[in-house]
Formats: sequence, structure tokens, C-alpha cells
Amino acid sequence: MSSSDNNNNNDKKSENNINGRKINVYIIRHGERADEVSNEKMIKNAHEKIKELKVRRDKYDPPLTPIGVEQAIAAGKRLKNMKGVNFETIYVSPFIRTLQTANEIGSILDLTLTPTLGIGSCAAFVKHFGLDYILKSNYFIDKESRERLCNQCKVLDFRTEKLNFRENLERILIDMINEKNVNDNILVVTHREGIYDIVQDRKGCNVPWTIGTPEYCGCFVLQFKYIDDGKSTPYKKWRLKTKFEDFETTDKRGKKRKKEQEDDEGATTNNGVHDIVDEIVNDTTSSSD
Repeated sequence: MSSSDNNNNNDKKSENNINGRKINVYIIRHGERADEVSNEKMIKNAHEKIKELKVRRDKYDPPLTPIGVEQAIAAGKRLKNMKGVNFETIYVSPFIRTLQTANEIGSILDLTLTPTLGIGSCAAFVKHFGLDYILKSNYFIDKESRERLCNQCKVLDFRTEKLNFRENLERILIDMINEKNVNDNILVVTHREGIYDIVQDRKGCNVPWTIGTPEYCGCFVLQFKYIDDGKSTPYKKWRLKTKFEDFETTDKRGKKRKKEQEDDEGATTNNGVHDIVDEIVNDTTSSSD
């Protein structure tokens, strides 16, 4: 083979390395929300913490319960223990519950937060009213409130692209590729609808969702592949990296809890607080996320 042939092959390999990228997308659902529990004291406690921070309260934008905060902390610790997985920022839906979740995770991973409209566009509330209405009404909490709420992390500027969940993810990922960002992972905190949407979307993973409700602070890993040779339409492909059998869902938690109860049938506890917490943790409703 001639030296010119070798050079051509090296050029092709270099071109493929530049134009072909695979990026892992870690998607986390927020922690337990205050309107999905029956414990009045816990609900009041969650809202009082928001009031103390002088953040507006709204029934469509509930905060995390204390258990939700603990779930977020646990998620951050799990991510920190993953070797070789690094992130630059957390792209987060601008709702209070997602910001609180990202704040706890970001404080553990030492990350900034990037509030992103499209990451929250999957929520049922936004889908019902539409992105135009949400923006015109200035529904989401303002910059100062976001900074008070997320006081453990630096909060970056609000990204307000009017895109759906998948489109916004792709915009972020393609921007990373075009900017020659060498990081192969991004971290997203969103809602259960976003997980449904990206997995089932025909232009996403195109896989039917059949396994129940994503767990609070459950982590789901997808991979985005992108190739642009500058001549034809760019190639975009999503795939699931987390196997369905490994997906964290409330259904699995319920079955696990039921089995534990069956195994411990007849056992008694001297601590009534444990019974109350168990009831709250297992109390899920059909209200939209």
C-alpha cells in the first residue's frame, strides 16, 4: 500500500472520529413530591421550607418531601461512586421539585445547574397549557428564587428554547459535538413523562414502555449516536443502555415491599415511626408528574 493510501485512510479515520460521536445520557426522575403523600405533617413541612426561602408556592409546582430530598442525596452518592463517569453540569427542568433534586445531586458531584425549558416541557402541566403560555405568563420561579432554592450549587442562565424533550436533548448533545466537547456523558433531571417520551418516541429509542412508573430518583441511561459528514442529512440514533429488567420502577418497589412483608409475616415492630414512613414511601397516586 502506498504512502498516499495510508494518508487517505488516516484522514478517513480522523474524519470518522470527528463526525461520529456516542454520548451517554443519564436521566433521573425527581424525588418524592409533596402532593403525592398522605402525611399532612410532611406536606406542611415541605411547603414551609419553600416559604422560608421566599419562593412562591403553587399547587401545580409542588416541592419535595423530606423523603424526596433523601432520595436525591442517595442518587447523588450513587452517581459519585460510578468510576469514569463525569459530567459538566446538570440540565434540569425548571419546576421546584426537579430543581431541588438537582441541587442535592449537584452539591455531591460539585456541578452547576442549567435550568432548561425543554427538559421540563414533558411535564403534564406544560403539555396541557403549552410552552407559549408558560413563557408568556412567566410561570416558573425567577432567577433569584432559583438561586435561593438551589443554594448549594451555582445556577447558570435559563435555556428557553421552545422544544420538546427529545428535541431539546438533541440540541444540547449536538451543540456539545459541534463545540468539540470531549465529555461523553450528560446528566438530566426531569419528570417521568420525559422518560416515557424519549423511550417510546419513534425518533427516540422507539421502544414500547411496558414496565410501570419510573421510580423517584431512578436513573435511566440512554445513548445518542450522531454522525455528520457535512454532505448528507446527519445520522441520529437513540438506544437504551439500561436493560428493562434493571429499570427502577415503583412497581418493582411495591413487589419487593410485598415480598418483604410476606417474609416477615407475624413479625412486630416497636417503632411506629417506621410504619408511618413506609406508608408514605409506598403511597403513589395517578396525578401527573
